[in-house]
This record gives sequence, structure tokens and C-alpha cells, in this order.
Amino acid sequence: MAGCDYANARVKGMKGRLLGHKGILELLAQPGLTARLDFLMKTDYGDALAPYLGRVSDPLQGAERGLRVKLTDDLIRIDRFLRGERVRSLLRAILAFEDGWNLKTILRGTVRGEPPERTFLLLVPTPGLDERGLQELVGQREVKGVVDLLATWRSPHALPLQEALPAYQRRRDLLSLEVALDRCLFTQALEAARRDGEDGRILLGFLKAQIDLANAGTLLKLAGVGGGQEFFIPGGRLMSADRFRQCAVLGEPELRETLAREGRRYFASGAITMRKLGDPFMADQLLHRALGEAMRREARVHPLSLAVPLAFMLERQAEVRRIRLVLRATEFGLPADELLDLIER
Repeated sequence: MAGCDYANARVKGMKGRLLGHKGILELLAQPGLTARLDFLMKTDYGDALAPYLGRVSDPLQGAERGLRVKLTDDLIRIDRFLRGERVRSLLRAILAFEDGWNLKTILRGTVRGEPPERTFLLLVPTPGLDERGLQELVGQREVKGVVDLLATWRSPHALPLQEALPAYQRRRDLLSLEVALDRCLFTQALEAARRDGEDGRILLGFLKAQIDLANAGTLLKLAGVGGGQEFFIPGGRLMSADRFRQCAVLGEPELRETLAREGRRYFASGAITMRKLGDPFMADQLLHRALGEAMRREARVHPLSLAVPLAFMLERQAEVRRIRLVLRATEFGLPADELLDLIER
């Protein structure tokens, strides 16, 4: 954990500049887009927003670009603050899940024929997939084009997607690609966690729980179909390959009941959570939320660990999503009370 000492000291200062719940409410209280942008310019986001607000004709698009740059800059700074390759590799293995969420969003948008600019607004640049790279990826018209472009870049995400591409082309279902990507990300993160003492131990329990959640979500997508053993992700705490195979033959009502009963410590919200796990976008939100809560808890218990910068980055990402929601809601004229409900969910 010594490699985190300097980074954690710097992160504490960065954390103090977050808007927090109070700041988001103040942003929401501003009367329109111009007032809300003026408010943001006086905060920690101002330096990142300034170059873009004056460069584009659409101030909302300029704000979106500035917010994405802020996230990328924070990631690069924290990576630079960390001392030691082991702790850096662990941070990167966890933050690679953001690349996974970006790629799944791009693949879903491509299959649905969404306009590239609309899909792009949902993405968050990372050191592995910067703004220019994401723009190129959303510009692909077919799933194969996305995978081929990653391969030309020698992206670490290309190989699992290439191997799963024939199954996608047979089924015309993104499940093959999404599970292949998740399996790769979890494998890398588990390997990094097992190599890194206390920091690794902190993350290992979380990763095992999330693998169980991912397998539960896959079972719900396949409910009543049977088979699907090729979609199993190893490494979880509750779900073995044999148990996955047994659950795969259950009908949907029985499966939901079984998952909620056997894994109540992870699926505590019962049927509501089970429904969310069956929806790809809801499942991603659950993973984001669970990761953030786990890292905040570990950062309090282990204030010298890697959990501190991870908790900050997840909090920054969640805050940027809320800011984007507030700004976008201005465009659609969403009443403040309805917007507040969305923000606090």
C-alpha cells in the first residue's frame, strides 16, 4: 500500500473539489442552460470546460466535451501519482471495466442503428480509449467494423471479441460478445488482485461478487432456453459451472426465485433486482453502483489503500453523469422535481 500514500494525499485534495450533493442541487436550481454553465465555470470543472464552450456553436456539446476531458485528466493524474508498477496495474485492471462499458454501449448503438453522435454522448474517454478513438468506433456501421478497428489498434479487447464474433454472427445476439468481453476483464482483474497483497484482497471479494451478478444476469437472459454453458464466467463465489448448468434449465419464475434465495447477500432486493439484471443497461448501472459503494466502504476502512483513488474516480464519474443529466434536461424542458428524482435514484 506504500505505493498509494502520495496518490491518496493528492486525491484527498481533489475530492474536496467535487460538487457533492449540495453542489448538484445548486446547479439544478439555476434557471437555464446559460446560468448552469456559468455556475460550472466557477467550479473545479471550469478549466476543462472553458476551451470548448468558446470553440463550438452548440454550448451543450462543448460542455459534454469538457466534462469528458476532465475525467480523462483525472485518470492520467492519479495514474502518475501512484508509485510502483504493481499498484498501477491493479488500478488499470479495475478501470478497464470503463472501457468494457464503453465498448458494450458502442456495440449496442451499432446494432440498433443509433446515430453516432447520440451514442458518443453516452461514452466516457479513458487512457485506453480516448475521445478520438471513441469517435472512430461509433462511426462504424457494423459490429464487425468495431471489432476490426480494435484489432488494427492491437487493443487488448480485440482478441476476445474476435473469438466471439462467429457466435454473434450465427445468433445475431450481442450476448456472445458482451460475455466474452466481461470474461476477459474479470480474468485480468482477478489476476492483478491475486498478485497484490492487501490492495488485491480488498478488490478480490468485490470481483467475485460481481462475477456472480454477471452470471445471474446471463442466466436471466437465457431463462427457459437451456444450455448456454459457453457464457459462464469462472471465478465467482456462489456460482460454479455445475450450478450454472443446473440453473440454465429452469423457467424464468423459478430461476428468479432460486437466484434471490441462494444469493440473498448479493441480490438482496429480490425480484426487482432480478428484473434489472435481465436488462443489459440496468445490469451495468447495478455494477457501477455496487463498485462505487464497495470502494467507498473500503476507503473508509483502509485509508492508505488503492480503494481511495478508485472511490474518488468512481465518484467523479457518477458526478459527471449527474451534471450531464442536468444539462441535457434543460434541452428537453424537464421540470426540476422530475429531474431531481432521476438524479437521486
